[in-house]
Amino acid sequence: MTLDYRRGSPPPRPKRREPKPCFFWFVLGGMLGAFGVGLAWTSKAPAPHAGADDTSTQAARSAPAQPSFYFYDILPEMEVPVPDEEEIPPAPVPSPPPSAVDTPANTAAVKPPAIRPTPPSAAATGDVYLLQVASFRRPEEATRLKQRLAALGIQAQIQTVTINNKDTYHRVRTGPLASREQLSQVRDLLRRNGLESIAIKVK
Repeated sequence: MTLDYRRGSPPPRPKRREPKPCFFWFVLGGMLGAFGVGLAWTSKAPAPHAGADDTSTQAARSAPAQPSFYFYDILPEMEVPVPDEEEIPPAPVPSPPPSAVDTPANTAAVKPPAIRPTPPSAAATGDVYLLQVASFRRPEEATRLKQRLAALGIQAQIQTVTINNKDTYHRVRTGPLASREQLSQVRDLLRRNGLESIAIKVK
């Protein structure tokens, strides 16, 4: 009997895939849902407000640096700033008397105009004045200004004061000056040399 070798062995049967359990799909769905919720929350979260930082940075840059020169600062209670010129009201001009015939009765009725008393001078009132030329944070600047005033023939002093228990100032002052005339002379000399000053009356 002759065998037919052309057929060969029979083909293997395909393996049957086992169905995946429902638990796998449940876990996968939960992970996808959590990822979607997190992505949506991240997209809706407000971005950090950078305008406040930019505004504060610009304000810090635009703020001018505090100069070392301070022309005017707080004065003690015993000192009062004096204006440049004290306004004195002018004396009233007496009106001329009405014209009339000079008779003994009219002559007796006419009174001389009242004489306005002149204001007392500073020497009579005992007022004493100081001139504050400048006030500095650094003592060496006050010393240089004092030397400059000495070259102009003005004797000055340096007064060191502390304000609010933390800020120290070095005031350059000249005086005491016994009259407003003397005060005006010294102030004019300072202005001719490019220096301003503050007049202070000591009580």
